[in-house]
Amino acid sequence: MIPVPGLDSVVCSWVTIQAEGFDLHGFFVYSSSDHRIPEYINGDGLADLDQWSTNECAVFIVHSPSTQWIEYAKSTSHTWWKLFGDSISVESEIPHLFLGIENEPLIEIGGTRKSLKELFSPCLDRFIAGDEISRILRGFSLRETQHPCLILFKDLRDHLIWYIDMSDLVGLPIIELRKELQIWFDRGEFRRILEEARNGR
Repeated sequence: MIPVPGLDSVVCSWVTIQAEGFDLHGFFVYSSSDHRIPEYINGDGLADLDQWSTNECAVFIVHSPSTQWIEYAKSTSHTWWKLFGDSISVESEIPHLFLGIENEPLIEIGGTRKSLKELFSPCLDRFIAGDEISRILRGFSLRETQHPCLILFKDLRDHLIWYIDMSDLVGLPIIELRKELQIWFDRGEFRRILEEARNGR
């Protein structure tokens, strides 16, 4: 799973991404109105999908990563860190007044305790994200209403894609949403697509 600001960041980094040797690439596309999906991604979803998509498939997601993600990506030399790590300086975004307590969960927002690092990490405006989602869908000749979905492809310049409609996930309770996504990545369709990509379709 590779959180990105939008399509341009993938296009600009494509040579570096290809050098990572993934057999398959894709975009997990959803908007703020695809209820429960944004909440799931903001919770455990990013970590789940990073694990389930395997190290053979790079899935991009328009999402502002948390400081925990940034620290995880750095410590594991994750592809995300190789692509964007040099431009990230979490410490510089925290007022020096708070150094030493930046990781302590001090403030409760919506029932979740947040650290200062999380509060000062960059956020992605949902309207900007919506524009990016539309650009991604149009870039693959899909309608702007065809989300949530998973768009998989061998190469960014490919005209042939695998489109997986995920509209039946909208509104599911987070536990059910997680279960359905886990099943999809664990079962035959994802494995079949990955095998087709390995074999050049």
